Amino acid sequence: MLVMSTQVIYVEIIESGRFEDNSENMTVTTRKRSMMKAISWRFIATITGAMIVYFLTGKFEDAGTFIILDVILKLLFYYAHERGWNMVEWGIEEIPAAESA
Repeated sequence: MLVMSTQVIYVEIIESGRFEDNSENMTVTTRKRSMMKAISWRFIATITGAMIVYFLTGKFEDAGTFIILDVILKLLFYYAHERGWNMVEWGIEEIPAAESA
């Protein structure tokens, strides 16, 4: 039963795209990928925040100040958070590569 459960999890991970199976190696998230994820998310979140600031104050200058501070601070915090979680081993399971038939 445990083996079947492990196989189901293995298939779900592969189908979800979180794991690339080349039957030899597992993929690893690089620092560059973490940085690009941080940048794309910050763009979306910053524009949303700037719109809220503009609607609350009616001033483009306040929205611009918000954008500058928001981008710098939150990009650094997100990148540190992402890399920090990559150092945590909790919740990660090693899955053996599939054997050749």
